[in-house]
Formats: sequence, structure tokens, C-alpha cells
Amino acid sequence: MREPIRASLIFTACALAAYGCNRSSRQVRGEDSAGRGASALPKATPANDTLAFHAIGTEPFWSLDVGPTGLRFRTPEDTLGALFPPVAALASGDTLRWTTSSGSASVEARLWPGTCSDGMSDRVWPYHAAVRLDTTAYRGCAEPRVPERR
Repeated sequence: MREPIRASLIFTACALAAYGCNRSSRQVRGEDSAGRGASALPKATPANDTLAFHAIGTEPFWSLDVGPTGLRFRTPEDTLGALFPPVAALASGDTLRWTTSSGSASVEARLWPGTCSDGMSDRVWPYHAAVRLDTTAYRGCAEPRVPERR
């Protein structure tokens, strides 16, 4: 990734994490609220690749990787996971959202800034995550990742 883009993503992630510290960690995001200002979130464009994130959750354990090759949802029972085609993130307020499908399965992932605990470690994550795989909803935490080159 080019240095100016990396620096911009790191700055944006830090700013969003600081902004999220003033919000309730129990708040679950839906669509944007009326009257919200413009988002400071980075937008995925051909110039800066697809945004990449890693999200996890516990009870039940799951993970979601978002990157230029698509979205992959995994569980301990399905370590290969379900792969979904790549899609650009949509920014709505301070929330990023990906919605895509593959065959008969669909996934929607939402990430928003804020201090998040996975509930099982002392680790603090910079984003909250909400994932819906078909009709099952999952909650967890996330962090940005540098996307791998194709």
C-alpha cells in the first residue's frame, strides 16, 4: 500500500477510535440517523484498494475477514468458511457496511468505531462489529488490516 494512503488510514482509524470512546459500548448501530454530518471514514476506491478488516466474536466463536478478495466468514466447525465476492464498503455516518451474497447464502457486515472488548481477553479493539449471515446475527469486535495484494 502506498505510504500516503497507509498514513491516511492509520490517522482515520485513530481519530475514529478516539471519537468512539465517547459513545456507549453497548450501542448497536443500524442505518444512519437524520442530521448526522459527513463521515470521516475512508472510502474504498480503485486508488486505495478495498478496505480490509478482521472481525471476531465469541459465544459462538466466529471470524470475518474483509478484503480485496472478498468476505470470508469462519467458525470453529467450518475452518474453510463461506467465501463471498468482493464488494466496496458503503459509509453511512460513522458506520461501514458490506452486503453481498454467494449462491444461496448472504452476508451483511457493519463496523463502527468504539472501544470494544471481546469478553474473553484484556484486548481492546477499535471497532464494534455486527454481522448477519443469512438469518443469524453475530456481535463482536474488529480492527483494520492492510489488504493483501492480489
